[in-house]
Amino acid sequence: MSSRLVVNQIQDSAAKNIDTTFVTNGSAKAWCSIDGDSTVNDSFNISGTVENGNGDNTYNITNAMENATYAVSGMSKSDDNGGVRAAFMQFAANQTSIATGFFRLTSQYDNTNVREAEYASTIVHGELA
Repeated sequence: MSSRLVVNQIQDSAAKNIDTTFVTNGSAKAWCSIDGDSTVNDSFNISGTVENGNGDNTYNITNAMENATYAVSGMSKSDDNGGVRAAFMQFAANQTSIATGFFRLTSQYDNTNVREAEYASTIVHGELA
């Protein structure tokens, strides 16, 4: 027999009530940390990554999102031995949309150059299917 817990609010030790929809809707639905070889260091709801090329990775979502309008953000760190420089991530140039079960990101250090990152992390917000 399975158990089920149904609550509308959660109360903290200071007697503040938090609506459970705030908790479920505001929590990350997936996140992932990878190194420069696209090896997953740690993750939640990400089953693995596929390296499509230097600085170009597909992230596979274990439990799919409800629709393809979820939000993805990410950051990466340069590995070009030129010192610690910031890098940014964006959807791959040839990708016209994201899917409910995966997304693809590239690490870049300027507007045109996709480069391998020493470290990259991503987070996903939205509704799970």
